[in-house]
Amino acid sequence: LSVFFSAEKTEYLYTFLVLFRMYVAGLTFSLYMNTKKSDAGAVVTGAVVYMFSGYCFYGGIRHPFFLTAMMYFPLVLMGIDRILEKKSPLLYITAIALTISANFYNAYMVCIFMVIYAAITYFFNYRKNGIRHFFGTVGKFALFTANAVLIPMIIFLPQIYNTLATNRAQVDNRFGIFYPITHYL
Repeated sequence: LSVFFSAEKTEYLYTFLVLFRMYVAGLTFSLYMNTKKSDAGAVVTGAVVYMFSGYCFYGGIRHPFFLTAMMYFPLVLMGIDRILEKKSPLLYITAIALTISANFYNAYMVCIFMVIYAAITYFFNYRKNGIRHFFGTVGKFALFTANAVLIPMIIFLPQIYNTLATNRAQVDNRFGIFYPITHYL
């Protein structure tokens, strides 16, 4: 998009993109809450709180790529719910692939919360189906997640390579529980 703006106007583009990502984050949160059949007032209130959270302002305005995780996370949650309801996994796979292609740090954080959400949702709503159903569901999630990870590999592998090839990754600093005595002196 910067091609369409002069150098003097790029700050406006940056501001617009931050606000647009916040809006899309609120929109995807609203979509997710509508799948829960929530009251319209609660959905709007939740979306406003979600898109104007402290994380959004602190992290998102400083580094707008943090907002992409907020945009994709509700879609991932909707995908998890669809899989647990034995519906198509396409939304889940697409949301995970988009999250990974946006940034692997975002994907790492989304995956942590995704596992927590899936475990809590399963144990509160589906545990009566037994241990065999549990392991079958875990297997489905593993298969769908592997598919989702393979889709953006053409973008993801060079990112990993560049991260591991930086000088910071090559530094060998090993500390025990305590710093050396010279540090304290």
